[in-house]
Amino acid sequence: MAERLTTLAQTHKVSFVAERFEHLVAMLSLVQVAEQTAPLVFTVKQKHYGQSHRLRVMAETIVKQLRLTTDTAGNVIFVTAQLLASLQGEHEHPQPEFRQLTEAIIDEVQRLTLTVFEQRSQLSASLYQHVVPCFYRLLFGASIANPYVATIKAEYADLYTLVHKGLRPLEAALDTTLEDAEIAYFTIHFGGQLQFPSRERHIRALTVCPNGVSSSIIMQQQLQDLFPSIAFETVHSVSDSQQLAPASYDLIFSTIYFQTSKPLYVTKPILNPVEKELLKRQLQRDFQLQQSQNQINANDIIALVKRHADIKDETALFKGISRLLNVRRKDEGGVNLTDLLIKDHIQQSDEALSWQAAITLAAQPLLTDHYITADYVAAMIAMVEDVGPYIVLAPQVAIPHARPENGGKKLGMSLLQMKVPVDFDLKQEGGEEYQVKLLFVLSTVDNDSHLTALKQLSNILEDDETIDALINASSTDELLAIIKLKGSADND
Repeated sequence: MAERLTTLAQTHKVSFVAERFEHLVAMLSLVQVAEQTAPLVFTVKQKHYGQSHRLRVMAETIVKQLRLTTDTAGNVIFVTAQLLASLQGEHEHPQPEFRQLTEAIIDEVQRLTLTVFEQRSQLSASLYQHVVPCFYRLLFGASIANPYVATIKAEYADLYTLVHKGLRPLEAALDTTLEDAEIAYFTIHFGGQLQFPSRERHIRALTVCPNGVSSSIIMQQQLQDLFPSIAFETVHSVSDSQQLAPASYDLIFSTIYFQTSKPLYVTKPILNPVEKELLKRQLQRDFQLQQSQNQINANDIIALVKRHADIKDETALFKGISRLLNVRRKDEGGVNLTDLLIKDHIQQSDEALSWQAAITLAAQPLLTDHYITADYVAAMIAMVEDVGPYIVLAPQVAIPHARPENGGKKLGMSLLQMKVPVDFDLKQEGGEEYQVKLLFVLSTVDNDSHLTALKQLSNILEDDETIDALINASSTDELLAIIKLKGSADND
């Protein structure tokens, strides 16, 4: 069965996610031996996609090979559904509706995370490959296994929440709710885009992960965090890696073992703290890598302990220190909204302001206290002029911001409550959704330390009653009290 499917896939120019391909083979083998006692039932939408998609021809061939003579039309739709749910995107035959859906998801996540993805075309290409099979899995009620759900939700908790909200275009297209496994894979796609190289990289590594795009992104992100001085290139099969010139890379990370002339490190897409430290120790030894000056290393702590005390079980100590360091790094992550927005940074105004003047006034407390520079204020205004009013996150609420390198000195937030609404309808289309009375100015210093506060703020902005309460608050004390009540860390 597997060989026949592989041959048909090559003929029809499609590729499958490795783990989904195994599921597909098992499912078709089961269909072949199971006795069908009743016709298959499909919705109108399922019939439309099952009958109109080009893979219906491939499905018809499979149905004939399986000799499924009972309810042939229903079995063709069923097999087509299994094929579609197992695809690795469709490079040869891109579909406009899925391109539009992919772009809508990116727009929504950008809006919610206040991030403009610099490598948008790369993100769009990889995300499209996941949107297509995910759409069909949701359409036909197929589930996907994701062994990393718990880890992803723990490691990327704030981003996970924001990405889930950003996936509403996909959920709306099918009037359904995404499972945690699907959300976790999307989170990794976006999490990888929030990390940007900070220096020139001299060592080149190849990452080989045959288990699909999402697993590859998980793996590469983990490795980039561990080894910021290494440049990574990802391939999805051993054969792909063997087609590259050996001179183009220095070492290989892979989820499977294979013969190669280069140093090979077999690893998992997601490593636990001890595995991370062991891999770092091995690479530092093999390639004389220098660790970050500010990063505490388990090996250094053990070396210091050895100078002053006897160690009974070095392995156990190493594991304990590694786990402790990992917990501390996670605790040093995001800042809560209630810590970020202080009373001195809250203002009220009853003036009629232009949107440019409103941003300038709202940012003034951050400028005065040296959280930002004047360049940051100019950059916020320029971003709205260039990109449009995407900073309007909810009716009557906008969150101006700029990139850290444009003058962000310290993570912070200010709030301006306006009695007279400010018009952010740059195209003058008469949209009431762009009439803003609350301006939260965000000062950013990197791409992710503000996500915790942003997740909590997004929870507030989904509650119309809370927005109304903020708009009608009579004092800065009342505004701050509402924020503290509704924007606590537990308000998820």
